[in-house]
Amino acid sequence: MPPSDLPLEIQEQVLDHLHDDPSALEACSLVCSAWLPTARLHLFRTVKLRTVRDCLRFLAVLESTSGVPGDMGAATLVRELHLPMMSFRRRCTGRQKGQRCDLLCQILRRVPNIDTLVIGHFELQSFLDLASPKGTNTDADLRGVLTSVFAFPRLKTLVLQQFAVRTVRAVLQLVSAFPSLAILWISDIYISSPHDVRLDTTQSTDICRRIQELRLGQWVDDHLSLQALMGMLLAAPYELQLRKLQWIPNLWPADFQVGEPALHEIFDRSGRTLETLELEVDRAAQRKRSDRTLHISLS
Repeated sequence: MPPSDLPLEIQEQVLDHLHDDPSALEACSLVCSAWLPTARLHLFRTVKLRTVRDCLRFLAVLESTSGVPGDMGAATLVRELHLPMMSFRRRCTGRQKGQRCDLLCQILRRVPNIDTLVIGHFELQSFLDLASPKGTNTDADLRGVLTSVFAFPRLKTLVLQQFAVRTVRAVLQLVSAFPSLAILWISDIYISSPHDVRLDTTQSTDICRRIQELRLGQWVDDHLSLQALMGMLLAAPYELQLRKLQWIPNLWPADFQVGEPALHEIFDRSGRTLETLELEVDRAAQRKRSDRTLHISLS
């Protein structure tokens, strides 16, 4: 295609309007070589891996674009990554589990500029068992494994939803693996040993994490895990200086005693910094009488 008379800056702004249309971006990248960098920038910004096939195809793309000049290879462009619903359970052979773990590790170690990581419906505990050379247990220090696999020094946003781990300590170590973390979204995590908290270990509390935005999403019925996680967020290494708080656990008011003390403590620590507050109350639960009342004072 012959070059356009429009300045390249105008052409790039037009391409920016196609940021959420992958088909159009792919077509543009083939039409004009000058459009390729901008199209590729949008195409690889968000990567959602759903299956083993997705992982294989994406790894092939990472390898084929690794030598692209000007830091325009796919690996350097990915900013948001969604982990796949990849099975590591008993129906897979030991070899299949190892291959899938290695495949995912290869991808994670090639995308250093991730700023948003979404771990949802992911077999995290099984993955950690495979990724750790010595396996994992309730006493394991997973930080070395986590920082080697999830080497994302620029990560700002971490979304954790609908997966199971053994202890609160495993979640603590996962969150603590990201030095730049500012936004944390958590919903419906099942912890098989919620009473095994042990938050006062130097292994997991030696680096401060300043969370500025906290979202507690839908929580079905695992109240002990919610209570344990709330306690985790109020202990070191976290300094909750929240600008935004969303509380949507679907447990209020009949079951609010699970989290009310912790929520009061969060308000006490964030009273001077909180700018946005969102509380969702279940309408059916509102009709029930509650012996507790939440008093909020921000001064």
